[in-house]
Amino acid sequence: MADNPSDAFPPGSPPSFVNEGLAAGRRLSARAAAGRSPFIPPPGLARVLLRLKCAAGVGGANILNQEELFTGGYCQACKQPQGARSDASLRIRFIDAYSWRYGGGLAQVRFDERVSVTLLYFSEDFLALLTPEERGQFYWRRVENLGKGKKTMHELTGSRLHVPLAALKGGNPDRPQCDRCGWRRQPQYDVVGELPAWLDPEDDGIRRNQPDLYIGVRRLPTTDPKCFTIGDWLDAVKLVFTADRWSEIKKQKRGASGVQSWDVGVVAPEVIEEPGPS
Repeated sequence: MADNPSDAFPPGSPPSFVNEGLAAGRRLSARAAAGRSPFIPPPGLARVLLRLKCAAGVGGANILNQEELFTGGYCQACKQPQGARSDASLRIRFIDAYSWRYGGGLAQVRFDERVSVTLLYFSEDFLALLTPEERGQFYWRRVENLGKGKKTMHELTGSRLHVPLAALKGGNPDRPQCDRCGWRRQPQYDVVGELPAWLDPEDDGIRRNQPDLYIGVRRLPTTDPKCFTIGDWLDAVKLVFTADRWSEIKKQKRGASGVQSWDVGVVAPEVIEEPGPS
């Protein structure tokens, strides 16, 4: 995330629009910061130990068969998926003439203006940049494209190595929970005020490049895979690489075109509130 909050707005946005958005963001951040619990980490652990790279394509696609994608349908209250991903292939139509050219993109299940779950897909060219071992680490399913564009896409439907997100002690992430189905959002820190004070010592509403997502260092693979998944399969799972492996992939212009990355923080177990299930 950029240090300058105005960078989050599209180029050419009216000054009034930017100012209103910044003011709203500051209010949300201040409200979250006011609800944080006091916590002082042990010496030397009030920091991000390691940064990984979370990758996703900038392309977009409309889903044409969202009612077929999950075995239990969707919760009537929160609209989150129920059950597991079904055997149905994802059927899409790209949202514009550029999306099919990219190395990957996002397909979102929507109910009116509400996003339920975001699905990741990547091109055959992008998958070719992975080693056979890396590619075999995940489960892929070919996407059915019913629009223009001839590039073959594959949905990421599973992983042999998956890590839950971590909640940070002293933080206050927005984690709504559904009263009907029990689904609860995994912790992510969308505004700076949700971060614990030990990651936001200036308390001035400036992000300073702190990540939105965190995992515990003890959850890192003990073997040698340099990529795995994190997050929630019923919300928005993420594909993660070590920084050095991602640097190698991005040097390959063809398959990685239009695939961007952002940081995931790795922290010590002493600063984690909810390390997740074993």
